Amino acid sequence: MDQPAAENGIVQGGLTNLHAVAPTSLLGEALYYLHGQWLKLIRFLKSDTWPLDSSPVENATPHCIGVTES
Repeated sequence: MDQPAAENGIVQGGLTNLHAVAPTSLLGEALYYLHGQWLKLIRFLKSDTWPLDSSPVENATPHCIGVTES
């Protein structure tokens, strides 16, 4: 699946030089993981199914057990 240049900008800018990073380093592991998940991330961000706002979850659960808000 080909991506338009605008969506591919971060990949073109940062992930095209993966060969310069040791894959076993922490940075290398993170970049290789991001590279493998990139299409899924783009698909998620384009979808209107799930909002990026976590406020409903944060408001539904107390921050500390046993502490009530006044």
